[in-house]
Amino acid sequence: MVVENLSASTVVPILKENIAKEARVLTDDAGQYHYLCDDFSEHGVVRHSKGEYIHPEDCSIHTNTVEGYFSIFKRGMRGVYQHCGQQHLHRTLPSSISDTVTG
Repeated sequence: MVVENLSASTVVPILKENIAKEARVLTDDAGQYHYLCDDFSEHGVVRHSKGEYIHPEDCSIHTNTVEGYFSIFKRGMRGVYQHCGQQHLHRTLPSSISDTVTG
């Protein structure tokens, strides 16, 4: 889905429709997300506008996961994929996964 308008009146209904009410939602401090606090079981916020990227009191509140996902997605859209040779997998993956991949 492409969303042309990022206002709260556009974004919030889409989020409510696609995220379970029992979910823990983690966002940055963009204005349209302020309206989510009553719609989900928990709404954790990091304040990027103040240089905060991990919540100072709860390190499980961050947006790194979604930012990493979109970083990979954008590289894929541009056709720029990263490659890691088998000889370097032990440096990037836990050994149990590396062993599975290398067989």
